[in-house]
Amino acid sequence: MAERDRAVSRQRRRSALTRILGTVLLFFCACAIAILAGEGVIRLLKPGFPGFKTPQVEHRPVAGLGFEMVPKQVAYTAGERVTINEDGFRGPPVRDPLSSRLRILCIGDSITFGYGVDDNAPFPRQLEQLLRQGRPEHHDAEVINAGVQRYFTYQEIDLLRFKGPRLRPDIVVLAVFVNDLAIRPQGDTTREYEKEREQAATAFRNRLPFVYGLAKNSALVELTKNAYLQAGAGPGGLRMFEGVATQRDEERWKSMGQELAAFSQLAREHGFLPVVVAIPGRIQVQKEFPRSLFPNRLLMLARQEELESLDVLASFRESFNRGVDPYLPWDNHLSSAGHALVATAIFKRLMELPPPLKRADGSVD
Repeated sequence: MAERDRAVSRQRRRSALTRILGTVLLFFCACAIAILAGEGVIRLLKPGFPGFKTPQVEHRPVAGLGFEMVPKQVAYTAGERVTINEDGFRGPPVRDPLSSRLRILCIGDSITFGYGVDDNAPFPRQLEQLLRQGRPEHHDAEVINAGVQRYFTYQEIDLLRFKGPRLRPDIVVLAVFVNDLAIRPQGDTTREYEKEREQAATAFRNRLPFVYGLAKNSALVELTKNAYLQAGAGPGGLRMFEGVATQRDEERWKSMGQELAAFSQLAREHGFLPVVVAIPGRIQVQKEFPRSLFPNRLLMLARQEELESLDVLASFRESFNRGVDPYLPWDNHLSSAGHALVATAIFKRLMELPPPLKRADGSVD
């Protein structure tokens, strides 16, 4: 009798465990179906998801800059191919400085680099084509894309300081995006290599590559991440666009003024023409912010240093209003159309300048 009771008890436990496992399995199946359905709905309502391919562009720590792109690599940015030359810049190999009559160096962050677009789309590449096609005397013009993802303006100025003299540019274009405001750190900036979020992402990618790949290729995950990041929209979030600055914000603007002063000083020392381009965020294109500190204060600081400056906000709004989005569908970075607007604005300004352009070696065209 006792043996039969124990058998019945074991049977009941097994049945209970089976029901629990079935419920858990059913729950996970329902979650998987819901996620897949969500993916399908999101991609249907918001087309243009870029996807994600590996390897992504690799960086390495370097003294004086914090980090730089690993030279001579072929990788991806989101789902688009990236070619990094032997100098650690995106694009074809850098030619001998004396082989062209006009050389332009573009410095900036992921906007200049061209996150999410192919090798021919970033504005430095399109600017080179405009110069070569637009003026016979510039048929051999060279535009170097020295944009690096996650750089702040102080790193871009340091890159110009360390690598610019060897490149001997005639013109240097500094592109400033709304999230570039930062205070120059004290000491060795190598410690700034990869912020905590990036370190966590790298560890996740290396330890669980399959799960990492699934997450990066999920439209649902990407939409959630972008909503979180765009809620910040750079230092101070919407506060900057509403014309409000905290003490910390003022320190960032003071630091930006110092970097622009250094940019102006380097231009005088090395004989190149300095140009500052203000790149607006998507929210500024979609909505009016009459009191916005960006790009207004940036342009004011540039004028104080007697720097050529460009504001492309009006052309971005015009493009957006006629149905050509200057931004990637899933991102706050520029689309090929947005890069074309920046390239065209720079080209037009350069064509307005009185010739001849002075070369870095003191000769003239």
